[in-house]
Amino acid sequence: MTTVGDLKLRILYLLNDTVVTATGQPIGGNSYPAPNLLNSIHASLDAILPWVWKRKIFLLNTPDDASQRVFTLPNDFLQVEAIWESMKEQGEVMIYGKDIPFLYFKGNENQDYTKSQQVWWHLFPQGKITFNQAIKPVQGALIYYAANWAKPIQDSDVLEIPDYAITALTYYAASDILLAKAITSASVRQYNTRVDSGNPEDNPVLQTCKYLQAQFVVACQKLPQIQRGTI
Repeated sequence: MTTVGDLKLRILYLLNDTVVTATGQPIGGNSYPAPNLLNSIHASLDAILPWVWKRKIFLLNTPDDASQRVFTLPNDFLQVEAIWESMKEQGEVMIYGKDIPFLYFKGNENQDYTKSQQVWWHLFPQGKITFNQAIKPVQGALIYYAANWAKPIQDSDVLEIPDYAITALTYYAASDILLAKAITSASVRQYNTRVDSGNPEDNPVLQTCKYLQAQFVVACQKLPQIQRGTI
C-alpha cells in the first residue's frame, strides 16, 4: 500500500528535486516544500476521478421530512451508479426493485409522476436525492455510488486509491506543483522580444506542465476500466 510519503518521494524524484526533511517533519523538497506537495497530491486525487473512483454503498433509511421522499446524500458523494429500493420482505430476505433516474420532465404530457408505479429519482436540491414515491424508512433503499477519495494529511497515511493508479497520480501532481513556476515564468517573460523558431511562447516550465498532464491522461487510459452500475 502506498503512503502519502511514498508518493511525495516519487514526485520529488520525477522533478529531480533534493529531499530536505527535518526529523519528525513532513517530507518536502528543496524547491517544492511539503505543503505544496500535499496540495498537489490532493489535486491529483480529484483529477483522476473520471477514471478511478471509490465505490461505496449507502442505505437511504432516514428521510429529511414527513414525505419520506427526500434524503441527504453522503458527504463524499460523486455520482449515482444504481439504486435498489426495498419492495417487500420474504422472511429475512429483502427483495429490491431497481429505480431509474428522472432524466427529463415531459411537459407536454399530463402524467402525475408522484402516482407512477415506476420509482423515479433525481438529484435535487443540491446534496439531496428526491424520489417520486415515499421510501419505507425501515427497509430504505440502497444507493450504489461513486465517491471522492479521502484527502490524507500525514505522510504515514495510506492512500485509498489502488496502487495501479499511483503513476498517473505522480504525473498529475508533478504538473500541478510546477504551475506556480510556470505562472512566475510567464510574468517575467511577458517582456521578452525574442521569438524562438517562430514560436512566441518561451516558457519551458509551462511546456513541462503540459507534457506531464499529457502523460497523466495516457497513464489513465491504460488503467483497468471500472464497471459502471446499470441504472
